[in-house]
Amino acid sequence: MKIVFFGSSDFSIPSLEACLDCGAQVSLVLTTPDRRKGRGLKELPTPVKLYCRDKGVPVISPESLKVSGPLEQVRALEPDLFVAASYGKIIPAGWLKVPKARLNVHPSLLPKYRGAAPVQWALLNGDALTGVSIMDIHERLDAGDIYLQKSISLDLAVNAEELTRLLAELSRVALAETLRDFSGGRLQGRPQNEQEAVYARKLEKSDGLIDWAQPALRIHNQVRGLAPWPGAFFRDSSGECVQVLRSHVLREESSEGGGGTILGIQKDGTVWLAAGTGALAIDRVRPPGKREMTAADYVHGKRLKTGGKVGAA
Repeated sequence: MKIVFFGSSDFSIPSLEACLDCGAQVSLVLTTPDRRKGRGLKELPTPVKLYCRDKGVPVISPESLKVSGPLEQVRALEPDLFVAASYGKIIPAGWLKVPKARLNVHPSLLPKYRGAAPVQWALLNGDALTGVSIMDIHERLDAGDIYLQKSISLDLAVNAEELTRLLAELSRVALAETLRDFSGGRLQGRPQNEQEAVYARKLEKSDGLIDWAQPALRIHNQVRGLAPWPGAFFRDSSGECVQVLRSHVLREESSEGGGGTILGIQKDGTVWLAAGTGALAIDRVRPPGKREMTAADYVHGKRLKTGGKVGAA
């Protein structure tokens, strides 16, 4: 079995390892081009490209899949299977005719959360369950037949960064099982129910602005769902954005004081805040241009006391 793999992010690597571990030949890996990042705008390769260099796996990073060169290179390999996991580009329709089958690894229980940010929206919406789907690559976004799904329960403490790692490892297991089905001639998909399709749109910086008039649970879901980017934040008295890194819900019933009012400053570093409904404990924050700190250190530095307000939307 010859596989051509498409992937770019850290999420991709467990799926690539599943391909390498199943006894197949990974003939080629395609990843997105190097990008300039950081303050020095240094050109950096994707995590998948670094992994392939370390393991001696053939890898290319074409700027476009709409030119003939990469397609002809892949076609010459005569792959049995395409496997894609967090590649970052749409694979054109002409490519999909090359292999016998095409597998896409998606971190949600499709048809829920098709699109760019499925992990984040599961948390933002307070879902109790999520998972991974192995599906056929389709011309329409995340609309292919489903071959296999595995689910996990969501803890209220887990954030998007942590959940991405959990789902990457779950993808390894799900993909390995699907590869066995393919090699054994048992691969069989089922259509998605289009009536249940939910689109997980790309996140924007503005999604992170906290409205303290919202319920405590909704704000907490915003904090964990947007970590590490774009991050949940509030504006302080000078208008600067303070990122909230960790929180937990104290209670969901009504609290005294308007949203954003400090209800208490605790010795363990947390600050208790009133929300529109209920109360929230803020554990860790990062003011602009400063290191991460406890919420208590932040409010002490601002000389805020119980009854004061940390900010408003």
